[in-house]
Amino acid sequence: MSGIVVLLETYDRAQQEKQEYVDVYFCCKGYCDEVLAKKYSIPGLIDSWEDIPDITIPTVYLKWVMTLLNQHRAGVSYTEKAFTAVRKLLIALFPYVSREPTSEEKKRLSTLEAIP
Repeated sequence: MSGIVVLLETYDRAQQEKQEYVDVYFCCKGYCDEVLAKKYSIPGLIDSWEDIPDITIPTVYLKWVMTLLNQHRAGVSYTEKAFTAVRKLLIALFPYVSREPTSEEKKRLSTLEAIP
């Protein structure tokens, strides 16, 4: 499994906070990502991304879900298109997540936890 998930969101620069996820897409790294980044390069939107294999690490999956829920509770909203894509991602990844992490994933998790 490889690739990234990209979340596109509006951002209020005055209040320095996210407002709404408007789209979410999945793609390979490199060329596909470059093409789609240009396509979605729209003034007022910022993107964030996550490696899909990282999200399949059980602890990262749970942190990712909790972050999305906490942002939603704080007032960040989702368009129907973005919410549908996030649901599809969470459902598709769950079979890869509902297990004990491998020793390699535990090492990767240590690396990820070191990132602020």
